[in-house]
Amino acid sequence: MLRAGEERVRQILDDMTVGYFWLDPEWRFGYVNPEAERILQSTRERLVGGVIWDLFPAAVESVFEDSYRGVARTGEPVVFDAYYPAPLDAWYEVRAVPERGGVAAYFTDVTERRRALELAQQAQERSQLLAAVAAELAETLDPVRALEAVLPHLVPAVADFAIASVLEEGAGGWQQRLRDVASLHADPAMQPVLDAYAQVRVPALVPTSLVAQTVAGAPHALRTGTPRPGDLVEEGPAHDLLTRLEPYAMAVLPLRGRGHTRGLVTLARRAERGRFTKADVAALRDVMAQIGLALDNAHLHAAQRTLAEELQRSLLTALPEPDHLHLVARYVPAATGTQIGGDWYDAFLVRDGSTCLVIGDVTGHDLRAAVSMAQVRNVLRGGAHAVVRSPAAIFESLDWAMHDLGVGAISTGVLAKLEQPEELAEQGLRLLRWSSAGHLPPLLLHPDGRAELLHRSTNLPLGLRVHEERHDHTEIVPPGSTVLLYTDGLVERRGESLHVGLERLRTTAQELAELPLEELCDRLIADLATDGEDDVALLAARAYPQDRPRPAEAGPEVLPGDLDEAAHRDNL
Repeated sequence: MLRAGEERVRQILDDMTVGYFWLDPEWRFGYVNPEAERILQSTRERLVGGVIWDLFPAAVESVFEDSYRGVARTGEPVVFDAYYPAPLDAWYEVRAVPERGGVAAYFTDVTERRRALELAQQAQERSQLLAAVAAELAETLDPVRALEAVLPHLVPAVADFAIASVLEEGAGGWQQRLRDVASLHADPAMQPVLDAYAQVRVPALVPTSLVAQTVAGAPHALRTGTPRPGDLVEEGPAHDLLTRLEPYAMAVLPLRGRGHTRGLVTLARRAERGRFTKADVAALRDVMAQIGLALDNAHLHAAQRTLAEELQRSLLTALPEPDHLHLVARYVPAATGTQIGGDWYDAFLVRDGSTCLVIGDVTGHDLRAAVSMAQVRNVLRGGAHAVVRSPAAIFESLDWAMHDLGVGAISTGVLAKLEQPEELAEQGLRLLRWSSAGHLPPLLLHPDGRAELLHRSTNLPLGLRVHEERHDHTEIVPPGSTVLLYTDGLVERRGESLHVGLERLRTTAQELAELPLEELCDRLIADLATDGEDDVALLAARAYPQDRPRPAEAGPEVLPGDLDEAAHRDNL
């Protein structure tokens, strides 16, 4: 009877979807279930009878050893997350409990979850830097003051010192047109040295310097190692001052706007901070793109509203064009006021082959709303890419990420996926799966031109509550159908009920259903967004029959790699 009970327990342990092992009082493995074998990348035969500290030496003097010995000493269970280095190179969530005179561990591999959180944190940090720079640039159109205001966001966060330069227009060589106008050192005692270097640097720059490479058109220029005379500047006073600054890693990035190089930023780190990584450069290029745009606006003496509008547009997304899907977006800022709104859209492909469509509206109609919009958008995009899940599940994760990362925003939104499971693909159909966070209903234009508002239950806006249980909805999308997502500026009018505005959108879209998608979106904006009191974002997707060539009106197919190349060309 006892043996039969033990066999039942063993069978239960073997069938568990979490890893389990038991350590005897001598810290030897007494039992290992199949899931533990898989997670630990080792066999039961190798583990059972072996001492955990011998088989997994990296666990010694780590949270693993401290926790297991603590359970053995106190008899109290403990739950912890810990990382084990190569060859496992993974994060684990562990629950250790006293059992049969020894210690039992129930554990799962949470590496993917941890990496998803890291991606979300990186996206948060990146969006915060972008938002801070955008806020500074919105306050002034003077290029020198703008660069002086931006440098404190780069030093010491990104570099130990930085020099900002403007490139004037004219017929002379670049050294005659380049001026170092702002500099900042993390160490106030070294600021006079940096200021003196900036005063003599430009004439001393050599033709092969990082600055020369960048002015000539390089997207960025990097260097690691202590510079020698002639590497960056000629031998003489400039090189002597540079030596005192002790740069080890250097990066020069251009400030470009509308095809012109308006300036550049030189960043440097001392040896203890190491080189600039690819991730550093990617984030910095986004920042420099914003600065370049601001300098270009300042150069053209544009109004502050023009800068705000352009910064808003720079945060919106170039659209992919998947096979037999045509995507079109429109954004129209409010006609009144001088600051950016919080309306936004996004569209991207995820690993399961589906196309994600996003529309959102962060509360507020000022620069703070745009800053919050950038944060929500980046965290949502990173989360949706990291783990392939349903729209409702992604929104639930976004609620938690906004809470855990301190994103102080409330946003309505719709996240939709255009999917094509195998059973629908055989019929040439697609499936629209969406979740709504207090947002307006999607509009579906059927192939026969009939317009239908997809009224379904909605959940609370994003950022209000982390325990909100969100729901998905589905609708079959035949070829020739068009899905429209939009913000309230398209339907709301002062003193009018929302129902009237939605019905006006439905009937107008139905009347215009036969138009090509680009014209349809333009007409909807022209006919409905007439008062200009609020921003308007509109995102449309039209499905074409897959047994026919892609229509000419849809333009060429554009996939994520094509967008990367286009963005790179824009920065050249």
